[in-house]
Amino acid sequence: MPRGEILCAEWRYQGRYYSFFHQEKCHFVSVHVSSADALGHVLARAIPTTPDGYRDWLLAKRKFAEGLNKKLQGFLSYREDDSKRRESLNGEGWIPTDGVPIFWPSYCDHRIRQLYTIDLDNEVFTVDYGAHFRLNKIPADWAGTIAPDKNWNWFVEPHRVPEGAIADVVSRRLDLEHHQVVSGVVRAKGIAAFPPAQSHGFWSRAKLFELFQDDFTHILSTVLLSWAPGDFPFREISFTILCLAFSSSIGFIPNERVSDRNGLGCARLLDEAGRYTEFVTYLASGAHLEGLTPGSSPESDIYWFGGALVFLIAQLEKQHEAAIARVLEYCRRNYPSLTVNAVCLSIEHLMLIKIYPGGQVERTDVLPLFDIPNHLSMDATARYVPEYLERYPSYLPDITEEDDNRIYKRYNAKPTDHTQTTFSILATFLEKVFRQQIPHSMGIFPTNIYRTITHFADLETRRVLMDVSGPLRDLCLQDLMIMDGVVLKAITPTECFVPPVLRMQTLSTGDSRDVFLKKSTVEDDGCHYKVIIGSEQNRKTILSRLQVVFQPLVSGSCVALIRSYLAGLDIDRPNANDE
Repeated sequence: MPRGEILCAEWRYQGRYYSFFHQEKCHFVSVHVSSADALGHVLARAIPTTPDGYRDWLLAKRKFAEGLNKKLQGFLSYREDDSKRRESLNGEGWIPTDGVPIFWPSYCDHRIRQLYTIDLDNEVFTVDYGAHFRLNKIPADWAGTIAPDKNWNWFVEPHRVPEGAIADVVSRRLDLEHHQVVSGVVRAKGIAAFPPAQSHGFWSRAKLFELFQDDFTHILSTVLLSWAPGDFPFREISFTILCLAFSSSIGFIPNERVSDRNGLGCARLLDEAGRYTEFVTYLASGAHLEGLTPGSSPESDIYWFGGALVFLIAQLEKQHEAAIARVLEYCRRNYPSLTVNAVCLSIEHLMLIKIYPGGQVERTDVLPLFDIPNHLSMDATARYVPEYLERYPSYLPDITEEDDNRIYKRYNAKPTDHTQTTFSILATFLEKVFRQQIPHSMGIFPTNIYRTITHFADLETRRVLMDVSGPLRDLCLQDLMIMDGVVLKAITPTECFVPPVLRMQTLSTGDSRDVFLKKSTVEDDGCHYKVIIGSEQNRKTILSRLQVVFQPLVSGSCVALIRSYLAGLDIDRPNANDE
């Protein structure tokens, strides 16, 4: 894997990563170093090895970090009448790489040649995301004890270090007690809730989730297991997944209508005339208006989303029985006479549960949303099969380079283990349970009257109309508004299960064009869009790493495009006449 030329280090406090480069004073290093190994050794040697010296050093560093964290919280609180961004915190001892310190490492900067992390939360020294040492037990020859696997993921070779030196960055806050609950396992269905004339909305959201996966799978491999369900980034990413799966919780806005002068955690949305309309935050930045809760997600790890009760659970695959027991007990205590549809979500996995008033439980299997065979936050013995560590660097005889993932303990070769299928199951579930909460009749007026109302409604009004009744929701989903004045349509009712071709129409002119949704690049012409999730005024979130274009479909390329897309999916596609 080619590396850049910049040496980078960062320290972690209260979950945030404060990044700096080797030329800059960072409160940990104040000397100039010229190589990756030199920077790492300077950082390691600066940590005292005696118990008293280490304790005093750690207290001093945490005190400094806490002072900066308090300043940061004030910095991230904005007034709605602020006329411009305040100055950045560059003078406070850190150099921002993404505007403000974020909740995951700076792996995305390809200029970085080597990255070192001093984790003040977990007392860990990490090299390149995956090689972890106890902060007070770093071996003098640590550089000779780390190695990359075939995928260039670094780890500490256990037999090369003293006992007690290896660490991990895995949260021990798994506080669910184990209970055995009798439950019936049911097979979940995908996209059955979306009839042909409405499925284009699902396919556009499925594409967004695919792009979100591409950006966040590696990030999650470095930090997900260090988070508890109540932690801010865990709540925000979980809420993002739910919004991407739900029909009325996402929108798009052209880049030129997003005012973010320095990218310091938030932005202002503008109308077509350039006037300020709304405050928005970037994903998990923590920026917010004074008096409002940071982020877009609820503050609790249990909340209602549409018609489903959401439970955020860490490492669901390890404690799914305890999760079922928690959902059952919660529903018995709070909703004893209701049938409750619940989502247990750990970001990496989900499980759907139905609780009946008498205590009967139906559930799905634990289903994968992100494919993470190698959690870099674990130590080597938890990540790799023993034979691999014993024979490293030689490969096992029965493992080829084409099957690298078999070296990981979490490797799962089951063909049904497909994350896009899970996303379609979640989208179907949320749509079905929401429709159970709204009336099934249109109302007193003819359908064409309601069609006219939806035609002239803006995006926020349409979101309200989608909650009024099932038939009105159908009308809104057929002409799915993605921004004011612009809707997506199915190409024809019989072609709706042929993604990702969409018909994009401007309502004011009636002009339409066939497009497909893709992540934008600098080579793409036309309008580039940011993706926004959430529906609460001034608490919406921009997915900062996700920017898209609706690429016009070139004549004659439709069949090849469709075949290429479908070849990469493992989703049950019903026939057009399926209900």
